[in-house]
Amino acid sequence: MVQINLKYEKGKWIETTAQEREFFLNELLKKKLDNIKMILKKNWDCVMLIDGKERAGKSTFATICGQYISNCELGIKNYASNLQDAAKKIGTLKPGSVLIIDEGSFVFGS
Repeated sequence: MVQINLKYEKGKWIETTAQEREFFLNELLKKKLDNIKMILKKNWDCVMLIDGKERAGKSTFATICGQYISNCELGIKNYASNLQDAAKKIGTLKPGSVLIIDEGSFVFGS
């Protein structure tokens, strides 16, 4: 597994040393997220589903992916807690933004 140390500087992600990093990604994950960023630049939508057991780190993983994709613009406005909240936020977020719907099985199952 190759770890890539990243830091967001002057509007872009740059590879850096372990001492200067803001966070790191696995090399394969970074390539996949770069593909998503390319898709979003073409005004297409992209959906990621993250599945796993309770307390496995799904929300943390979604936040790390969202932080990378959004170029450090992820905030509370990018999280939805229910279906109505998700619909409202989809309408207010700028194109290419990230929306994390945590506990989606509860949201979409109801």
